[in-house]
Amino acid sequence: MTGNVFVHKWFTQSVVKLPPKIQVQAWNMVHQFMEHPGAPGLNFEKLHGDRNLYSLRVNDQYRAILFKPEK
Repeated sequence: MTGNVFVHKWFTQSVVKLPPKIQVQAWNMVHQFMEHPGAPGLNFEKLHGDRNLYSLRVNDQYRAILFKPEK
């Protein structure tokens, strides 16, 4: 996958409400996705019911939602 990654302000606003350890993991996930979007540890998965939404693993308890616009 190639393209641009934009972090929405809602993500930033939500991350700061998380415990510090989870904040670090969330930002690490963003950086890992930007550098290696196909990394197996991200568990990049399409969500059912919406063709543009995907999830990425932050850790075993948290996932981030990614919106991928159609080309």
